[in-house]
Amino acid sequence: DDYLDTLDRYGIPYVLPPTRLFLDRRAPVDLLAVLRAVAYPFDYGAVVSAARTPYFGLTDVEIALGATPPPPSAPSPLSQGEKADIGSAWSDFTSSITRFAETSHHLTVSQLIDLVITTCAIERVYDASADGIRHLRHLEHVRAIAFEYDIRIGGSVRQFVDEIDRRRAEPEEMEPSLADESQNAVRILSVHAAKGLEFDTVILPDLSFPVTSSEAMQFFTVEEPRSLVLTGRTESFSANFRFANEEKLKKIASRREDAEMRRLFYVAVTRAKTDVVFVVNLHDETKNTGFLKSLNEILGTDKATLAAEMPDEGRVIRDTEIGPIAFEKVEIHAAGERKRARLLDRELEAQLAAAPIVPITIPAPNDVETLGIAEVAARRAGSRNRAAGTLLHRVLELWDGRSDTEPLLRTLAAEAAADAEALSRVRKRLGTIARSNMLQRIARAETVGREVPVRFMEGGTLVERHIDRILRETVNGQIRELVIDYKSGAPDPQRVIRDREQVERYCRAIAAITGRACAGALWYVDLERDEVVEI
Repeated sequence: DDYLDTLDRYGIPYVLPPTRLFLDRRAPVDLLAVLRAVAYPFDYGAVVSAARTPYFGLTDVEIALGATPPPPSAPSPLSQGEKADIGSAWSDFTSSITRFAETSHHLTVSQLIDLVITTCAIERVYDASADGIRHLRHLEHVRAIAFEYDIRIGGSVRQFVDEIDRRRAEPEEMEPSLADESQNAVRILSVHAAKGLEFDTVILPDLSFPVTSSEAMQFFTVEEPRSLVLTGRTESFSANFRFANEEKLKKIASRREDAEMRRLFYVAVTRAKTDVVFVVNLHDETKNTGFLKSLNEILGTDKATLAAEMPDEGRVIRDTEIGPIAFEKVEIHAAGERKRARLLDRELEAQLAAAPIVPITIPAPNDVETLGIAEVAARRAGSRNRAAGTLLHRVLELWDGRSDTEPLLRTLAAEAAADAEALSRVRKRLGTIARSNMLQRIARAETVGREVPVRFMEGGTLVERHIDRILRETVNGQIRELVIDYKSGAPDPQRVIRDREQVERYCRAIAAITGRACAGALWYVDLERDEVVEI
């Protein structure tokens, strides 16, 4: 955020690709805190975290006294009315979380997120925030992840929260195609994300930043002596009490880290076509770690000699073994004086800071409309009918009317993930349809095409449609085409009028293409009935 604030302050445009790093930013962390409290109401840490977010805005005093109220006889600087207000705020908050938890049983994760955002009006808070655009962008990214999660997995909010935790633990990666090339701006990338890309100038803004955490888990095998070595957060006995070439196996881990750090340094530097800028704060506490260690190894320097190369003012270019390098000391401008704005309206921020805390209002979700048992049963039956009806139409579109339907039926059932009941119903229905006049007509004619794309002008606009099936048949000694359009349900008069217009347009297009007459047929067919409308 400090780097982004600096670029914003100087009006320098930048692009921050949507990597998993955003999950540790303010807006996603706050939203996930609320979702975690909804998913795990018994986790007091999660509940307290949710209470402190802008979604509810409880103060630490309201949380502490509301969650663990002192005995009535205990001395307190608060009046009885203030104690009652604080206890009410915590009670209203826990009640709201309980309502969200109950509602989550009837919603997808993305629907629950939308309900939380709408109920708590968090978007209005971010609209007034100085970082609002950034927060809203990150919030929208979480919503997109939730929507994709609902489509691909469809799990509970608890599973979604666990999935986000798993994503946080994964190594950071990003496809190069996600780096926006449409605007002239600074690209902010991790080294892994920049792999495969090239830029005129590359800036490494903090050489002494540790590449790996001391808590990071490492494990690897050693052939001699044959061992499994664990280091970092958990260490194995072999790391400390087994030796290879008279050194602890733990030292191998350090060498592996150094090799990985040099590899990353090489990747970072070679992203530049012309210039590389190294930035480091050479104060007494700076350690010779990370990329700073790699740079010192290449230049043959250490922290002290590198600091001695820096001129008191201006820029000095010195010849080194790897070529000319410019050394420059840069002052940090007014770092101690700058106070970061929280709101876009600074006057409003000053007024709110000087005014007393306003009485809190805890938002709670409205009741979600749920279906009764009879309606649920009816919709499930309708869903089963739709699945079987879709499979039936797909078979009729591809079946020639003569061959055995079983191989085709099983293949299409697998594609549509149809269950055994739908498969059985369609198989039974095909036995009846096989004797229908329309299917016998299809069997006698030549099928010219299925799912045929056709383009034509409609209202001054070029549109593309797909014709279910085109037959070529002979009528009174004349060859003509027949367009068949499969429809579900019953052919009520108003629907037939619309469907006729559609097929008539298809027929005119096919006639213009072939130069022959073209007729049409609407085949309304489902699991209970079928009816043909000739055109």
